[in-house]
Amino acid sequence: MKFSTGVTVAALAGLALSASREPADVYILTQHPHSSPTPQIPRQVARHIFSQRLGTDAIVSDLPGTIDSETALSYISEYGTSPAPLFQQSADISAAPSQLVVILEGSTAEKGKALTDLLSKEGYRQPTFKVSDPPSAKANKHFINTELRIAGVSDRCTVAAAMDPFDDSCWTGRSLAVTYDMAKDADAYSALRDQLPSLLSLVSKGDLEATLVFMPESSRSSKLDYWSTSAPQLRRRAFDDSPITEEPLDLPAKPNKQIATGDDGAPLPWAGASTKAAIPSCFQSQNSCVTATGSCSGHGVCEDRYAIPGKGSASKVCFRCRCESTFKYPEQGEDSPRIHWGGQICQKRDVSSPFWLLTGLSIVLVGAVSFCIGLLFSVGEEKLPGVIGAGVSRSK
Repeated sequence: MKFSTGVTVAALAGLALSASREPADVYILTQHPHSSPTPQIPRQVARHIFSQRLGTDAIVSDLPGTIDSETALSYISEYGTSPAPLFQQSADISAAPSQLVVILEGSTAEKGKALTDLLSKEGYRQPTFKVSDPPSAKANKHFINTELRIAGVSDRCTVAAAMDPFDDSCWTGRSLAVTYDMAKDADAYSALRDQLPSLLSLVSKGDLEATLVFMPESSRSSKLDYWSTSAPQLRRRAFDDSPITEEPLDLPAKPNKQIATGDDGAPLPWAGASTKAAIPSCFQSQNSCVTATGSCSGHGVCEDRYAIPGKGSASKVCFRCRCESTFKYPEQGEDSPRIHWGGQICQKRDVSSPFWLLTGLSIVLVGAVSFCIGLLFSVGEEKLPGVIGAGVSRSK
């Protein structure tokens, strides 16, 4: 009797342990769905993938000992986003899809299947990868509100606003991370189910790439309190109980805060804003675009990105700056050379033409000098003919 009781307790403990280690399914929604087998990835590597897609992770660290570095880096490279080229134009950057990470807590077999069935109809028949050791709800809150704060987190985002990258009430940049509890918030679950087709439509158009993380209900009580291996260390300076007195130092007065200016010396409309504030890539009206950008710094016009000539406004509205050229010396009129402008608010001078002119001229000069030096060497190394001394005789 005691033996059977012990076996039963051990079996129940094993079932509880296996349930607590139920993996989290991760779907990465892009224009071209992944067709490779679904691997199981440690939470530390998944953390780097999420951060890298949101543009907040620059250095890969905190890799677990259960996976080698090369394999971890290959996962980050495959499931992350490609880094932007160093000299990429601002127009190309604004054309890149926005990035959304949604952590769905309390994913049960019933509610999770309802959403995954919708994904399966669009070609996402299996998760992109699985998180082998999903952490607790506390870890999700710390990850969203602390580690991804720079990505543009908004705690008051509705599901409909989070799924629309053109909604300025929620999106302040080109990346967003939110979390919803499907078990405790029935309205959020219903909204997710209703908004998923609209989300997939934006993904198919290339306007958005979304990462959906289905956290199992069993992970809510997990003992893993962080997505990283250990808790972030907040270092503090230790002071002695006795106060330390120092002689006052004669410090120079603080210089006045410099206002940022464009290449033409004019103050930028965003100069007084916080340096952490991102310039929106889209405005909902032409008036807001003109006001916020200062008429595109006086070097362009605000136009609707999706407007069709002769057909009025499209279903989506996205006003942004279209840069134009200006006269270098306006008093000379058409005889004046032109200055071309670029940047998100047309505040940067386009120097691509002088650059390529100087580069091409330098290449031509280097080639000409190299040819001349090679020609001199080839002439100097030629053998003299043997008939030069044939007509010379020794005098007697």
